[in-house]
Amino acid sequence: MSVLLIYDTKSGVTKDITRLLVNKINHSVTVVSLDEIKTVDLDTFDRIILGAPIYMGYIIKSMRVFVVKHIETLLSKEIHLFTVGADETINLDKYLRLSYPAKLIDRAASKMHLGGEIRLETRRLLNKLIARQVMEEFQKTKQTIASIHHENIAAFAEAFNDTMDKAGDDRYAH
Repeated sequence: MSVLLIYDTKSGVTKDITRLLVNKINHSVTVVSLDEIKTVDLDTFDRIILGAPIYMGYIIKSMRVFVVKHIETLLSKEIHLFTVGADETINLDKYLRLSYPAKLIDRAASKMHLGGEIRLETRRLLNKLIARQVMEEFQKTKQTIASIHHENIAAFAEAFNDTMDKAGDDRYAH
């Protein structure tokens, strides 16, 4: 079975987490950013992993638009969802339900938040100011601002590998 991982990123964090995740998946994965998706035929894939950052309480708009545009195709596939973001107190189900159609979320074989980082150097001025303010608020409450959750990446990969193995499809094992 063929696997496609589609991600979008603003600061590069989702791209970096995608690389970490793919290295833990025991099957061949085609990885494309939303910028490259026009060159890919979704119908040729059996499983699709969607990875996107959360900004201002929502999955990044480009991914939301993509999902709505391709919802019927996505619903015909095995879907796995992951989010990336710096907020350690994230309510994954809430953010997914604010951003994606319920039928996609309910159909997802796995869903997980994989952590994130705040990278000020990649942000525009207004976003940089907002990010600094958020960082200051987190520091006041002594909360962790951001960290990539390597244990969640491993757990997500393991859950994905399990679905592949249960399907008896090891043709793509490394």
